[in-house]
Amino acid sequence: MSTKLKPNPPQISGELELFVCLHTLDSAFDRILRALNMLNATLVLSAKSVHATSASIQAIRTAVNLELHETLGQSSLENFDEFSKKVREMESHLIAQCLADAYGPNVPEAQA
Repeated sequence: MSTKLKPNPPQISGELELFVCLHTLDSAFDRILRALNMLNATLVLSAKSVHATSASIQAIRTAVNLELHETLGQSSLENFDEFSKKVREMESHLIAQCLADAYGPNVPEAQA
């Protein structure tokens, strides 16, 4: 019988783990809002429905950000903002690189 080797995940600090979770949540908000706008653009959802849903998501996001500010404090929040900015830059670079590899010099423009 063969034994499967399981890689040991790298040890990360509690603060970094929290930052990763928070960044993932914030990115999820962005993706949901983008998906709603795409569904509206393709006439799958009405503009009224998209507006109401987007407003609800933005209200949740604002409440989460307020709670973060109160819980983390200003210095940790600034550290999180810097962490999130770097991760977004890395994501954008990776996407651009993948598009360049796939399309060469004729990379289509991403819709924001």
